[in-house]
Amino acid sequence: SNSFCTLLWRLPLGPQLVGVIMTRMATIQLALAAIVALTAAVAADPMPSFDGMYPPELLADLDSVSRVTNLGTGEVLYANASGHVNIEYGVSMLHDSRFMIGSNSKLYTTVSLYQLQEAGKLNLSSSVTDLLDASDFAKFGYPGQSTWCPQLPGNSTCQTITVHQLLAMSSGLYPALGCSVPPTQPGECNTDLYTASTSSIAAMVGSFINNPMIFVPGTRFVYTNPNFVLASYLVEKFSGMTFAAYIKQHISDVIGQSQTYFDLFDGEMGPMDAGRTTQYYKFYENSTAAGFPRLGYGRLRMELNTGAVSGTGGLVSTVPEEVRFWQVLFNKTGKGAPLLQDPASVAAILHPWTFVNRMPISSNVTVFNYYAQGIGVFCLDAACSAGPQFIVYTGQTLGSTTSNALAYGEGCNMTMAQFWTSSVQATASESNYDRVRKAQNSRVLDFVHDWDGDVPMPRALKWMLLDQHSPCKVSPDVPLSLVLGAFVDAEHQMFGGKKPL
Repeated sequence: SNSFCTLLWRLPLGPQLVGVIMTRMATIQLALAAIVALTAAVAADPMPSFDGMYPPELLADLDSVSRVTNLGTGEVLYANASGHVNIEYGVSMLHDSRFMIGSNSKLYTTVSLYQLQEAGKLNLSSSVTDLLDASDFAKFGYPGQSTWCPQLPGNSTCQTITVHQLLAMSSGLYPALGCSVPPTQPGECNTDLYTASTSSIAAMVGSFINNPMIFVPGTRFVYTNPNFVLASYLVEKFSGMTFAAYIKQHISDVIGQSQTYFDLFDGEMGPMDAGRTTQYYKFYENSTAAGFPRLGYGRLRMELNTGAVSGTGGLVSTVPEEVRFWQVLFNKTGKGAPLLQDPASVAAILHPWTFVNRMPISSNVTVFNYYAQGIGVFCLDAACSAGPQFIVYTGQTLGSTTSNALAYGEGCNMTMAQFWTSSVQATASESNYDRVRKAQNSRVLDFVHDWDGDVPMPRALKWMLLDQHSPCKVSPDVPLSLVLGAFVDAEHQMFGGKKPL
C-alpha cells in the first residue's frame, strides 16, 4: 500500500528497498497477467463440421479438448471441450482436463538438458560414453561394466553418440519400443517393459543400453524412444535430482504450471489423479445410413506406464499449460526466457538437425521436414534459412493423442492449434464386431487400428483448426488448406503412424 511504502521510505536504505520491491512487484504482475490470459475460463465453442471430412456422429462422440491460441497476445481464438474424462462416472471433459501427453514430453527433456548445459553441468556436444562411468552401469544393472562401447552388428568399433544426436533422433540406438526395424538379437524388442514401471529410469536404460546399434550415429533418422529415456537419466545424473523434481522445480514452477507433472509410480503410490483422462476404445457400426450407432465401448486396460517411459512419453499436462510452455519457449521476443537464458539454446532446439523428408507442393514450392530436438519443424528451404514455417508435434500413447502445431514463420501470427483426445474410435460391421468378441482369441490392441479408417484424426483436425484461424500460408500462393493431407502424411513419417509415443 502507499502508507506502507511511505513508512519504508523513511527507514535506512528505505528508498533502495522500495525500488526493489516495486520492480519485483511489476515483474510478478506482468508474469501473472500473461498466465491469466492463457488460463482464464473460456466459453466453449461448438465443434466445427470440418467441411464434412468426418461423420458428424463420430465428431460428436469424441472425448477431446481442442483450442486455438494466439501466443503473442494470449487470446484464445477457439476452445472446445467435449465428451468425458470418465464415462462410467459421468465426469465431463473440461478445458483443463489432464492427459498423458506422450511424446510431447520429449521437449521438456530437451529443455532440461539445455538448462543444465547453460549451468555448466554438461556439454550437449559431448559423447554420451564420456558422460557415463561404472557407477552409472551399476544402476543400469551391469555392475561389472565401466564404459560404454555402442557397436554395430559384426563391428567391434565403438561408435560415438553425442547428446545432440540423442535429442535429434539420429543416435543409431535400436528403437526398442517402436520396434520399427527387425531385431538383430532376441529381447531387443520388448514392449512389455513399457506397461509396468521398472522402478527407476536407470533400470529402464539398462534394458536397452547394450543392444546392437542400427546405423552409424548422425547418418539418418529413426524415431527411437530409448534416446529420450537415456536423456532423462542424464537429467537426473547431472542435476542430482529426480526427473520428477527437476521438471517441477525448473520448468513447471518457473512458468506457473500447476497441473503438469511426472510420476515414476504412475499413481500406484498415490495420490491418485481423479482429473486425468481415462482412456477408452469406442466401436461404431460403419454405416452412414444408420448414423454410426455405437456398438460398444471399453476402458483401455493396458496403457503405457508413465514411470517406464519417463521423459520420452511419461508426462501429464493440460492443453492450456502446454500452450504456456510453447509460448515461453518459442516467443520471438523472450527467446526462451525465463526457462532458458541464452537465445542460442532455443535456436539450437529449433535447428534442422535431422532430415526426415521433403514435400513438393507446387512447381516452385517444396517443404522440408526435419526432426529438430524434441520437436518437429517444417521449413521452406533445405537449409531452413528463415527458420521454421511451422513447429509441430503429436504425442500418442495407446489411447490418447495430443497433437499441436504452431504457425511460426514469416507472414504467420504465432497461432497455435491443438487437438487432444483420450479415446480411440473404430468402425466395423456389427458382424465383425460380434465375431471378434465371440472368438475369444484376440487383443483389442492388435486389431483396433485396422478399423480406424473413417474416424476423425486429431493430427488432421489440428491442421484444419489452424487453417481456419491463422493467416499463415505455406507460400504466398499456397494456402494451408491445399496441403493438409501432405502435412498429416509428413507427421506420420516423422512421429510414426499408429505406434504409440
